[in-house]
Amino acid sequence: MMPTDGPEPELIRGQNAPYIRQHNRRLILHVLRTEAPLSRRRIAESTGLQPATVTNIVGELIAMGLAQEIGQSRSRSSAGGRPQVLVDLNANAAHVGGVYIGIRRIYVSIVDIKGTVLACERLMRPASTQGVARVAASTLRRLGRGVGVPVSAMAAIGLAVVVSATVRAADPETESVRLGAALAAILEAELGKPVLDDRGPVAMVLAESLFGAVSDARCILVHVGTTVSAGVQWGHRLFGRFGYWPSPIGHTIVDPDGVECLCGARGCLDTVASERYLADRAARAARGRLRTLLGTPEFDPRQRGSEAIGEAAAHGDALAMRLVDEAAGALGVAIANALQIINADTAVIAGPILTAGDRLLVPLRERVTALLAGSRGRRVRIVPTAFGLDAPFVAGPSLALDRSIFGPYARANPRQRAVALSARS
Repeated sequence: MMPTDGPEPELIRGQNAPYIRQHNRRLILHVLRTEAPLSRRRIAESTGLQPATVTNIVGELIAMGLAQEIGQSRSRSSAGGRPQVLVDLNANAAHVGGVYIGIRRIYVSIVDIKGTVLACERLMRPASTQGVARVAASTLRRLGRGVGVPVSAMAAIGLAVVVSATVRAADPETESVRLGAALAAILEAELGKPVLDDRGPVAMVLAESLFGAVSDARCILVHVGTTVSAGVQWGHRLFGRFGYWPSPIGHTIVDPDGVECLCGARGCLDTVASERYLADRAARAARGRLRTLLGTPEFDPRQRGSEAIGEAAAHGDALAMRLVDEAAGALGVAIANALQIINADTAVIAGPILTAGDRLLVPLRERVTALLAGSRGRRVRIVPTAFGLDAPFVAGPSLALDRSIFGPYARANPRQRAVALSARS
């Protein structure tokens, strides 16, 4: 699967100035987003751009309202002379909406240009595509009224979609793109705003890159939810060579003799670590009169899924700890293999099972480290998402921010991608 973060520009001798300028603008927005407030001199040092280039582009960003001068630094510049004028992003310059369509739930949010979530709500997912769109649109309108950011004032809306795990599609990726395209078309017609859609794992790893636990490294983000999914970041965003794409890591074989998966194979990661599997195991054990917190209403996995299992494990419940340990072992095998395949050293873990804390992360790190011990010089990082259980609320808006504000190049229309995929299928 090739990266899906939009086309790289076609560079033609003598006609590259617009692309170079867009790229330089992206560099400056990147350092302002991650290091501001900064003087123009410090921006030039951080990006490697000429001071005159920085001055021109910062002036444009200020004129557009995306950046603002916020006073002077307390100390003089390294070259002597007067204190430097500091520049920062203007948080109120733009707002975007976000919709994350999970397998069981919908996450709707409004975010400013700095990635701050201003309003959010989680709802159960309706069965039909029309129902999903109707709930998402009405919730976005209501949240916008509550924080004074009507839909009409939003720059764009990001739509992250997870295809239903119960659908045995011959090509799940194509099915996911088609579902996103259909929802985007309905929401655009309903809300009158651009809707930029992509797969859920892609949106999550993009959120981590923009505002979270990773910057420009190759990495994989693994979301342990109703199904186990992943997004891959490849290359160096800061230098314009990058890509994002989803990985069906949940169907990595971790136990060839294991139980049958919904996909038809045996021993997939989903059959050991997914919320569906963990909740089913916990419910069956609780019915067997095993003494466990998971048999109480407060920790009922049928209502709260793996979030409750993680919490029970953190409280020392024997059954919950056993389930989390099994999940950590299986995840370790899949993540170690994935890191080897993409030659990466960072894995970000997301999902409700993070309520287990170190009860999950410590054995997971140990498992991955042990499996990669033969790779000389490898220093692997296994880190939790920077957003905790709120990761879906940042995922959708990150698509909108990256592609309408921060992105350097014009993006392919998502529905054009869906039409192309449909034509090939």
